[in-house]
Amino acid sequence: SITCPATVVGITAVCSTTLTNPGTAPLTLAPSITAGGSDYQLHSGGTNACTASLAANGATCTLFVDFKPTATGARAGTLSLGDNAPGNPHTIALSGTGTQPTATLSTNAITCADSATNVTATCQQVVISNTGTGALTINSEAAPAPFGVDATRTTCGATLAVNASCTVAVFFTPTTTGAATGTLTITDNAPVANSTQTVNLSGNGVAAAPALSASPTSATCPTVAAHSTSTCSTVTLTSTIAISSMTKTAAPAAEFAVSGTSSCGSTLAANTPCTLVVTFSPAEADVRDGTVTISYTTVSGTQVAVIPYSGTGT
Repeated sequence: SITCPATVVGITAVCSTTLTNPGTAPLTLAPSITAGGSDYQLHSGGTNACTASLAANGATCTLFVDFKPTATGARAGTLSLGDNAPGNPHTIALSGTGTQPTATLSTNAITCADSATNVTATCQQVVISNTGTGALTINSEAAPAPFGVDATRTTCGATLAVNASCTVAVFFTPTTTGAATGTLTITDNAPVANSTQTVNLSGNGVAAAPALSASPTSATCPTVAAHSTSTCSTVTLTSTIAISSMTKTAAPAAEFAVSGTSSCGSTLAANTPCTLVVTFSPAEADVRDGTVTISYTTVSGTQVAVIPYSGTGT
């Protein structure tokens, strides 16, 4: 007998048996499928496939059979081996099981949380369940930008056993503001009409909120004689996310300047305060107003913060 492996309906598996001629004369062969022809066929190729004749004195060959189940459950067949040995034809029982994996998704639509441009937001996970009768082979999961599949949170592997479940996690990283849509595509070995599972994706990109905050939001400078210099009250800068580039420009440059004693450099770690120190050098005896403009870059892009300064020259 030949027992073929459990095989998905419509997919072909190759089964085999080894024939031996222990006799003293060549064995002529004429194999054919006499029952179960809708599920079994003689394989047309294969290494060491049996030909029309098998030499004597222990020669062997491998006879291959194709198993392509037409339905689920046990599938039986018979291989008839027409030959010139006594008792011909010889019959070989064929057996196998047709299976049918079924991919069932927990949802067909996901709405991701609103996210600032260039900032990644997590989205609802999709649960894949195999409700069929055979192992589900998951070939790929893909979601084009601005969406993507989060490999660190996805639990699905290459196969999913019967009655088992796994999750596919999606993220959303908008590059522009406004509504965005996409499709999560999952390909597997479920029936051909259902071998691609799709989930509609949607999200909304919003303008990035200012990451940098100043305390206080404005500063005053001590009264000082014209053409002399005083140091203004300090301002503490804090960012909710890392700043990769920061430039500070005081204006008017002839009267306000960022001091070298400032602890704020060209970068700033998240939630790590730094102190901004500004000097005041009035050009004349009058109330003088100025600003320090801070241009900074984060994962959300480049933003600008302006801190007003004021002082009096005497």
